[in-house]
Amino acid sequence: MANKLKANIKNLNKKQQKLLSDYINEKVKNKVPLDKIEARVYRDVCSKEIAVEKSGHHVPAVRKSKGRKFEVKRSDKTRPTIFPKGEDPDHDHWRMHDAEKDYVGSRQGDFKGSNDELFEAYRKSYKDLDDMLVDVKSPNGKYILGENISLLEAIDVIQKWLKEQGLY
Repeated sequence: MANKLKANIKNLNKKQQKLLSDYINEKVKNKVPLDKIEARVYRDVCSKEIAVEKSGHHVPAVRKSKGRKFEVKRSDKTRPTIFPKGEDPDHDHWRMHDAEKDYVGSRQGDFKGSNDELFEAYRKSYKDLDDMLVDVKSPNGKYILGENISLLEAIDVIQKWLKEQGLY
């Protein structure tokens, strides 16, 4: 559990790190055993997951692609998507969604900017997820755009592929 904690705490933003630090300091001051603090932090910070399953993580998201030349349906298994490669792909998938909130927006809403602005928003979202390696491939196996690459590289290859396909 300690290794998973360390790997995920570094991905917290400054406000989250401060809240976590204050929480731990308060518990230590009140003589709460460290193993109980670690278990609580793990449950609340590290164990969040969204199943990746066989479809991967869509970038751009299905909802964000609506009305664009590269619009995609969730059922389309030919479009390359992102598959996290770490020890816990479902948690890494959750981390990707969580990172998108500030720049790309909520999972359900539209993105009002241009296609270039949308891809730049994904780059900004993922800039601090540099510990994650991914594969970019279509769920049906027709396209493999990259294996064991960074999220920023994944954004680049997806954007390039969409342009090459005349979908941008």
